[in-house]
Amino acid sequence: MTMPEHPQAGFYEILGVSRDATEDDIAAAHRDLARRYHPDGNPGDQAAEARFRAVQEAYECLSNPEKRRAYDLAGREPAERSALARRDWVKPLMGAFVCFVLFRVALFFMVPLIAFFGGTLMGITLGMLLAAGVSSSLAMTIFESRPLTDLGLQWRAGARNNLLIGIGLGGVAAALVILGPVAMGLARFAQLDRPDISWRGSMFMPVLLFCGAMAEELAFRGFVLQYLVRGWGTWAAVLSTGALFGVLHDSNPAATPLSDLNTALFGVLFAYAVLRSHDLWLAIGMHFGWNVALPFLGVELSGLTIRVTGYELVWKSGDLWSGGKYGPEASLLTSAVIVLLFAAVWKVPLQKGWLWLLDEPHDVLEPASPSSPPAAS
Repeated sequence: MTMPEHPQAGFYEILGVSRDATEDDIAAAHRDLARRYHPDGNPGDQAAEARFRAVQEAYECLSNPEKRRAYDLAGREPAERSALARRDWVKPLMGAFVCFVLFRVALFFMVPLIAFFGGTLMGITLGMLLAAGVSSSLAMTIFESRPLTDLGLQWRAGARNNLLIGIGLGGVAAALVILGPVAMGLARFAQLDRPDISWRGSMFMPVLLFCGAMAEELAFRGFVLQYLVRGWGTWAAVLSTGALFGVLHDSNPAATPLSDLNTALFGVLFAYAVLRSHDLWLAIGMHFGWNVALPFLGVELSGLTIRVTGYELVWKSGDLWSGGKYGPEASLLTSAVIVLLFAAVWKVPLQKGWLWLLDEPHDVLEPASPSSPPAAS
């Protein structure tokens, strides 16, 4: 008797019993599975914890004669209800839209407030992180009654591994885009004339850039992406959020059609990283590794000039290779590196996390009774 792997299995399948099972059969099955998946026996295992909750919910329904009768008479298994629910494009769109609107409203107030006290870059990064945190928390509370960390921010076993792998991938990718042309004589490093740089500012800059990377991943690959995946399916959710990510960066200084395209591809890449790792840490790490490497390599970051060293990169090639004033993210070199990053994310060994919106067996958590509506999926 084993726990079904499919997250949308029915209550009988959850307990591994037949529909004509006796109360004793159901009790025995529950006792065995509850012992097997109890959180005390599986510390830090989010998948086991989710299965334990599913077992408890299934037993609560099937051990009660009235609830079991209502469940049996409902005439539709949860997986079938889920398939119908996935055809509803309105609810996931409205949920993602509400979360995004909340994010933009919070951004409108928080960025200038923090910028007033800490400067433009601090306003952009910390303000965006606070806005993403507030909007995502409200969306999770309104639509799921769950905490913010269930979007993939649990600091579980393996989270550090995924974060460090992401930072490494992002940093190496940025280095390839810059050091490759330098090695081929297409660009060179030049000393700045009396740069206005402080070592304290340079040390603090990675903290701000990490906040900015975490903010964008939470805002775009948190509730918005995951809620759309659950309702629309993977491709529609990934491509739409990637396109949105690219379009919103078009307002950055010196943005070009190629920079918008590359940014959209980055959005798709980071979404793939979330779906591959089932947490946000891999995507946050990749985003941060890329963002922090570019300023230290003397180039612009998404159209912004961030001075943290006493040198800059001078290109000998055209804008298609250098990215012009926007920086390398508007170059064909970045387009090629993004392809390599897709392959790296596909092959790199990861420790899979847990996402409430994608991994929790939602359908089995609501008994199929006439008085309870079908669970959203």
